[in-house]
Amino acid sequence: MKSLIYTLTLFFFSAVSTAAQTTPYDLNSIEDIIDSYIKRFNIPSLVVGIVDNQGLQHVISRGEKQQDSGLAVDENTGYQIASLSKTFTSIVYNSLFEAGDMNVLDSVSTYLRGDIPGEALEKYSRVMIGDFQTYMRLKDFLQHRAGLPHNGASIPPTPNGAPMLGGYSEEGLLNDLAALEINHDMLNKFSYSNFGFAVLGHILENATGKTYEDLLKQYVTDPYQMSFTTSVLNDKTRSKLATPYDVGNRKKETKPWEMGKAIPAGGILSNVSDLSRLMTAQMKDYQEYLKSNQATKLILTADKKQYSENASYGYGFFETQNMLDSTVVQFGHGGDVDGFGSFYEIYPTKNVGLVMLTSSGGIWFNELKNEVEKRLIGQPAKEEVKLSKDVLKRYVGKYDFGNDQIITIFRRGGRLMTATKGRSALYLYAQNETTFSYRAFNSEFKFELDDKGKVTKVVYTQNGTRKIYPKRIK
Repeated sequence: MKSLIYTLTLFFFSAVSTAAQTTPYDLNSIEDIIDSYIKRFNIPSLVVGIVDNQGLQHVISRGEKQQDSGLAVDENTGYQIASLSKTFTSIVYNSLFEAGDMNVLDSVSTYLRGDIPGEALEKYSRVMIGDFQTYMRLKDFLQHRAGLPHNGASIPPTPNGAPMLGGYSEEGLLNDLAALEINHDMLNKFSYSNFGFAVLGHILENATGKTYEDLLKQYVTDPYQMSFTTSVLNDKTRSKLATPYDVGNRKKETKPWEMGKAIPAGGILSNVSDLSRLMTAQMKDYQEYLKSNQATKLILTADKKQYSENASYGYGFFETQNMLDSTVVQFGHGGDVDGFGSFYEIYPTKNVGLVMLTSSGGIWFNELKNEVEKRLIGQPAKEEVKLSKDVLKRYVGKYDFGNDQIITIFRRGGRLMTATKGRSALYLYAQNETTFSYRAFNSEFKFELDDKGKVTKVVYTQNGTRKIYPKRIK
């Protein structure tokens, strides 16, 4: 299970406007860009919800529940929301904290006694951060700062995007906890961990004596009238889901992931209708929070840690400076389980929110989200110029940005793409014969050529201001 995490560097914001006035947006333009992506990438289904503090304002749905079924998807069609599930787990925790039942400073070992042997439990009671000895706290798990692996060692394998089947067992989770070698060098540093949220779900059950599904109903789905949303994957809920399709072959059906104890990290099922109800309540709370600094259980970034120049993580929520408009701060999460994909973003000062669910994710989904987002918050869309293969081939190669960062530019179809080690490839869009920009954020390449058409100089403008001069090395 993966999460769509934004790792692009921007300048950290210092002030936020708290005025909540809906920004006018062109719905036809949003539909046009959605239709272009659906056609270009042959997407089997997509449902988009646009929300403000009065509720779900627009639904844009494309595709079928199952290809060639004749059954169109809509706001009530179910999808697996992947790592967006962490938001729900965090709301459950915040609710228990609000009731005085748990505290982020509690030692995780308090909730694991009897589950793992004493000598293994001791590892979590005595951890070292530099020269300082302390214990591992719930807060460390909630903020992905506990030095934990991305996934538990015995979680069922998912080779080449195959769905997880059989689920992560309780025995497997507890064995992994007992055998885990904690990475002390990563303590108090951001390191995204599905395993950590799987353990959190188990801890919430231990603390309350209730199942995760019961906690979800009590603190999230019942209070916000989310009639479909559930952690239970059975014949009844399966029948309401869109069929997921392989991201590499959109004609190949796959399956929802059976996650077991990993559900709190990525296994919840929901739809746009339900998510919009939660988002409406969260929008109102965030708008009030930005004015008064009074947090509710839906404020998931009141206690946050910065992990890059423009981004922080609280409890199951990112807080980021918008990549295109530095005056806009957004809150949310997304997820990807190699078939299903989700986005859930709130822009409180613009009084608008975006929910996106698809049955076949991939690079296109992240890019489309940013295209819709810029239209929602009032950013102009850049027009693309079509260039010949011969022109594009001029720029194919490897470029050294310094600090061991090499970016490869290659051609795919009628566009250029960039690839960096450890990150997904991204499309570049031609503004003219020598200038190429990203659509996901405000950065571009500008090439200077000699009279033979060979690249002599490259200027990379990051975030619209910072200039870098990479060297072509191949």
